[in-house]
Amino acid sequence: MSSSSLVTWLLEESITAKDCGFCAGLSMLYFGSLCAWGYFTDTEECEVYEDNGKEVKSGSGKDSVGSTNNKDRKKKKIWKRRRMAWFISLGNSFICSIIGVTYLFLKYPTDSNTGLPSWPMPYDYDLSDASTQVVKSSIFYGRENFGTLACVFFLTANVMDIICGVLFYKRHLSFLTTYFHHTIFSWLMVFAVTTNGLFTTTPTPFVPSFVIALIEEIPTFILALGTVFPALRSDLGFGITFLITRLVCHIFYLWYVISWGCYTPIIGMYVLTTVLHVIWFKDWISGQGARYLPDFLRKLVERKRKVIKD
Repeated sequence: MSSSSLVTWLLEESITAKDCGFCAGLSMLYFGSLCAWGYFTDTEECEVYEDNGKEVKSGSGKDSVGSTNNKDRKKKKIWKRRRMAWFISLGNSFICSIIGVTYLFLKYPTDSNTGLPSWPMPYDYDLSDASTQVVKSSIFYGRENFGTLACVFFLTANVMDIICGVLFYKRHLSFLTTYFHHTIFSWLMVFAVTTNGLFTTTPTPFVPSFVIALIEEIPTFILALGTVFPALRSDLGFGITFLITRLVCHIFYLWYVISWGCYTPIIGMYVLTTVLHVIWFKDWISGQGARYLPDFLRKLVERKRKVIKD
């Protein structure tokens, strides 16, 4: 297949359930291999206390479950598995970052002056005009082959991360960033492709509304890369790309879908993710990112952190 034929196929809406199943199978093999790689290479151990069969933090007796004294606890060594917990995220964010950038250049024409994808701005159109709906549909709605495969891949990543996490690195799973996030996005992938969100539906699929945001996986890739390979860690790189993609770009997307009057579930998802991104960036600023702030802001953050700790 020539490159032009491949591009044509990627932007068609001809994909079948069999194609999606094949993509899901290959994705499971890919993420399973990453999980195995992490399992056999992440051999770091740590010591934990066991109290009545449950792991507890070292420290005062009040941290324990059923005991009031540290001497009642049993100390044991376990696999730390922190690096392993990031292998699937590394593989997913790497592929999705490439998909996100590629999709923008395939989906939208490039500007002759900048060479960047040109976005049809809502204020250039009469939003009440019927022809405008055709433009809107091409921006946000549909399920072309490329975008649908991206949704299947991302859905598989979320499912595999939960399954492998429960089996091998459960202590590193959190409610917000794993169970809640992965469940919501797994549901969203099915909803975007099928139009059936169980308790709500949309007139048409809306795959592009998700895929245009996959460039936001770039900071996740930087974070995962630095966790799996510590020598490549870049807190500043993560913070800058997070600010550009998950805040500035994401808020632009939020304004964009509201301005074009998109389906309510799309707007709702962008609102929810914007809130999550603000919370996560706030946590980064008060943590690793604090040292990159100007002196007066850093002192303010450190003072606030001390107040909370006390």
